[in-house]
Amino acid sequence: MLSRRHFLAVGTACCATPAFAALPPQAGALNFQVSRNDSPIGTHALRFANTSDGFTVSVAVNLAVSFGPIRLFHYKLDAVEHWVDGRFESLDAKTDHDGDAHFATVRRAANGLVVEGSKTQRYTAPEGALPASHWNRAELAGPMINPENGMLLTPRISDKGMEKVALADGATVSARHYDWRGKDDLDLWYDERNMWIALTAAAGDGSQLSYKRL
Repeated sequence: MLSRRHFLAVGTACCATPAFAALPPQAGALNFQVSRNDSPIGTHALRFANTSDGFTVSVAVNLAVSFGPIRLFHYKLDAVEHWVDGRFESLDAKTDHDGDAHFATVRRAANGLVVEGSKTQRYTAPEGALPASHWNRAELAGPMINPENGMLLTPRISDKGMEKVALADGATVSARHYDWRGKDDLDLWYDERNMWIALTAAAGDGSQLSYKRL
């Protein structure tokens, strides 16, 4: 069965990017179709909203695999990031993976980002750590906080250059490919505006997961 670690990871140095990215132009949202071996199994949606002091990012992941009327697998994650003056300030996230509950909370304090999670003891994250929610290419430049369980992630990131990448409607765009290797292996693509375009990963059962922008 699918491994939870492949949905949100779901870096070390590679990308000279700021610690934040601008809000997505016009739409204020990023929506992905998620497939397993090319069969759709759900959606991953991000909503961006301005606040008086910055902006919030709301993340909703809803995935399920069924055999006829029998649901074999489900995964639901809801998270909210708060950014102030271009700096990451807090995260509240909850996950239901086949009935197993997980969480992560992050708060900026005087001594840095204080993290608590279902898979880690309370700790202070390194300066510059960002949530691994993938919308912000700057996450690849340093340690990341797993929104599912609070664990600190330090994968090896390699820049593979520009490629043509398919969207969910079949159209293609130019995007930069990043190779993520560690406990989990992912491939991420970002367009010329540094916005997240696609993701692929090998699941624990050998199947292929893919995210394509809608």
